[in-house]
Amino acid sequence: AMAAAAGHVVAAGLRLGTLSVLVLAPLRTPSGRPRDEALRRWMERFHPLALGCVGVVVATGLFASWLHGGSPRVLFRTDWGFTLLVKLLGVGVVLAVGWRNGWRLRPRRGEPGASGRLLDSAPLEVVVAQLVLLATATLVAMSPLEEHHLFGNG
Repeated sequence: AMAAAAGHVVAAGLRLGTLSVLVLAPLRTPSGRPRDEALRRWMERFHPLALGCVGVVVATGLFASWLHGGSPRVLFRTDWGFTLLVKLLGVGVVLAVGWRNGWRLRPRRGEPGASGRLLDSAPLEVVVAQLVLLATATLVAMSPLEEHHLFGNG
C-alpha cells in the first residue's frame, strides 16, 4: 500500500509539474515560429511521459480506493465517498482535456494556430488538476471506514 501511494504521488506530481512547465515556458518565448517549434518539441517529449504517469495514477488510485473504501456503497453513504467522487470528476476532466491535447491537437501541431489552441486548453488542465489535489488533501484527512461504521452501515 505504501509503495502504491508513493507511486501515485510521484506520477501525479511528475505529470502536473511537467505540464505546468509546458504551459508556463511558452510565455517566455516570443510568439511565432520559434515558439511553435519549441512547443512541438516539448509536446513530443511530454506525451509519452504523460501517458505513463496517467497509467500509474489510475492503477494506484483504483487500488487505493478499493483499499480505503472497501465497498462501492461507501461512495454514496459517506463524506469521504462524496469527496472521492468529486475528485474522480476532476480527474475525468483532466483526462478529457489531456486526451484532447495529446490525441487531437498534438497531431495537428504543424497547422497554423495549433499551438495557440493547445496553450488555451492546457491551463484548464492545470487548474482542474490543482482542484483534484485539493480534494486529495481533504481525502487524506478523512477516514472512510470509520465514518461508515459509525452510522451502522458496515
